[in-house]
Amino acid sequence: MWKAFNVFCGSLLLAAGASLASPADAEIISGTALLDGTQEVPPNDSDATGVADWRLDSDAEAISIDINVEGIFLPEITFPPDSGLAFGASGPFHIHLGARGENGPVVVPFPDADFFTPTDSGLTISASDVNFDTASLLSPLRAGDLYFNLHTLEYPAGEIRGQITVAEPSTVALLGFALVTLGFTLYGRRRAKRAAE
Repeated sequence: MWKAFNVFCGSLLLAAGASLASPADAEIISGTALLDGTQEVPPNDSDATGVADWRLDSDAEAISIDINVEGIFLPEITFPPDSGLAFGASGPFHIHLGARGENGPVVVPFPDADFFTPTDSGLTISASDVNFDTASLLSPLRAGDLYFNLHTLEYPAGEIRGQITVAEPSTVALLGFALVTLGFTLYGRRRAKRAAE
């Protein structure tokens, strides 16, 4: 019984340890961002908002995003073909390098028109496996120094923006780690007691 318990606890410990690994050691990193006009520099009075989920495969250097935008519609982000913000150029949506309250350069563009889908209340932006330069961008990502920015015809410098945040280890993972540690402690005490008898 105790041998099975030991194997079980060992497996749980490995799983919990993997889930608790810091983002620096993780192959898959994920997080969220909330976009609005107040985060733009300078802030604007846009009523539009966005909610973003993202996932980075740091080994493959590829990021995937799913963003729901309310209050901005496809015609409002369709720039003329000769504009750098046009679909097929750098596009109207990007990841920029910059701390909160600071503007910075585009580091990951999302130029394909296929990434953008109209909805009744705005649009969605979905892209898979877009190139992400892990060597130069992973450190600022962890530091909170990257942001999403959606440019529109009315606000060409950006209508809504959101700092990108990395998800913290879950409470469930922490609890699992604590329970496994307790199990090993109790098992060790029982073995020590048996050896002493």
